[in-house]
Amino acid sequence: MNTAFSQNYILAKARAVWGKSLTAQNYSDLMSFHSVPEAADYLRSKTYYAPIFEGFTSGMIHRGQLEGLLHKDLFDKYMKFCNFGKAIGNNFYEFYILKNDISQLLRIMTYMNSGTMESYIYTLPVFYDEYSKLDLYKLSTVRTPEQLISALDSTPYEKTVKKIFSRKYAYNFIIPAEIEFNNFLSRELVKILKLKKNETSENEIIKLFTLESDMRFLNGVYRLITFPDVPREFILKLTAAEYSLLSRQTRVSLASAQTTDEFIKILSGTKYRKICDYTQSADFDDAAKRFEYEIFAKQIRFSTDPNVVMYTFLYLTANEINNIIHIIECIRYSLPSDTVRPMLNGIN
Repeated sequence: MNTAFSQNYILAKARAVWGKSLTAQNYSDLMSFHSVPEAADYLRSKTYYAPIFEGFTSGMIHRGQLEGLLHKDLFDKYMKFCNFGKAIGNNFYEFYILKNDISQLLRIMTYMNSGTMESYIYTLPVFYDEYSKLDLYKLSTVRTPEQLISALDSTPYEKTVKKIFSRKYAYNFIIPAEIEFNNFLSRELVKILKLKKNETSENEIIKLFTLESDMRFLNGVYRLITFPDVPREFILKLTAAEYSLLSRQTRVSLASAQTTDEFIKILSGTKYRKICDYTQSADFDDAAKRFEYEIFAKQIRFSTDPNVVMYTFLYLTANEINNIIHIIECIRYSLPSDTVRPMLNGIN
């Protein structure tokens, strides 16, 4: 297949699909509904999500089914792009598989942490099983860290999960797990992109991944500061990073902050100071997501690198799906639209 044709296809197709994304009016309409079937019917009849409902009666769709259809749609879109990439020897798709596997492992660990692992089987993405490096059905039976490590035997993730549990993180091992997995992904990304050490700092994909990693670090540390009785030494364990726009000293200073106000003050002196401005009208997590979203939205418009456009397209599409799921959750529990609106990212 012609390389230039495939690259142009990825650039044009990603931007064309993103051009059909939900508008502020679409979001307002969705927030006005009082049942999940009503919202599903709207997505079928008024948006570009219509094809995902083929074979389904929207009036009979429940929340779990709708979430599954949305996630499968995202995966299907990505695999279409991957087919063009693979045809020209581009193996960037492997990173997406790794990233999806990590998402599944974090979901499993979240269920384990809350003692509700039996619920995982109901969210298991059957459509993804043939691509994953994980045995998802085997993982659905684990209940302890030891069983999880055993189920990951001979997978790329075994060493990282062993490291997470060997450190015996108290309080909450999910935040440390997110950061450890990020470090794993950063190393794998460099391998997949076939970058030499002196090439990483200028690579646009690495820059975007670094942004995501920094946001995860900042959110994790900020949350831990708000938890009562969490020792500083626990938070300081999280400061190591393969790639970051924050110096090690700055990361340590942020992790050493005694209050969220002190954390914000330190952050205001960094490249991420704009997040501090956004916290005037939103909580920290939403402010960080807004900052991250704006950078990804800019890249999909102006980048000429097909890998960058594909990466940003998947981020932005996943963000839209998360917005829809937030709305569906609020509809399900009969919460007012003012409750969900602050959770929605990039709708203005």
